[in-house]
Amino acid sequence: MKTGAIHRLEKGKLQEWFPRGSFRNPNGIYFHEEMIYLGTRDAIIKIDIGDKDNQQVLLEVERPVDGLEVSHEGNMIFSDWHGKVQMLERESEEPVVLFNTSPQKINAADIHLMKNKDILLVPTFFDNRVMAYELKY
Repeated sequence: MKTGAIHRLEKGKLQEWFPRGSFRNPNGIYFHEEMIYLGTRDAIIKIDIGDKDNQQVLLEVERPVDGLEVSHEGNMIFSDWHGKVQMLERESEEPVVLFNTSPQKINAADIHLMKNKDILLVPTFFDNRVMAYELKY
């Protein structure tokens, strides 16, 4: 994350896919339909795995992205370390806040979406638990 590089494992060998300094603090990353969705310090970027130069900034964010998932409808769900979890619907330009535990000082780590049940799992840092939220679209 700190180097700005992205590595990949290809044919059993670890290689630098994007060199150091390519992105600002890449953290949340998700593979969906031949695309990589990458959360960084200031944006969510869509990258074509067949042509890594084919990149599109989907959304500029105010806080660094920590966790990133894509629902079976193609909606992007992402968290920031402070505790805000948002969803960017497939055809939308502005994200919707699903919940925000920042005022309670409950941080949000990487997230996991149980797609078959539409349940979002959110581990916390210092609160020592995993919270589960049922998503209703």
